[in-house]
Amino acid sequence: MHSINNEFLRLKELASQNRLLFSKHFSVVRKNERRITNDEVKWAIVSGLIFEEGNGYKAVYKFAGRYLSAVFHVTPSGEYLFVRTAYVPDAGSWDADSYKNWIRQMKN
Repeated sequence: MHSINNEFLRLKELASQNRLLFSKHFSVVRKNERRITNDEVKWAIVSGLIFEEGNGYKAVYKFAGRYLSAVFHVTPSGEYLFVRTAYVPDAGSWDADSYKNWIRQMKN
């Protein structure tokens, strides 16, 4: 197993233990604007596909017929996940299959 997969497993473990910290941007703006709950973000990380993007990570999860996305990064202590923002991707611009293929490649 690649070390990146171990890192993804660690991120899922932290989320499942409710070791999530939410940014003010998420808590004040995105949560209400996008109608996304803390639990939906948690399940996007725990049950979804995780991939690296820039200097952070993204989790994608199909929830109630829509794709939910959470963008987050690990705090320097490594004991928490810091959730910067979350959103429901536009169905017309979202290609979940490309991310599934990326995850499959990482498993080989």
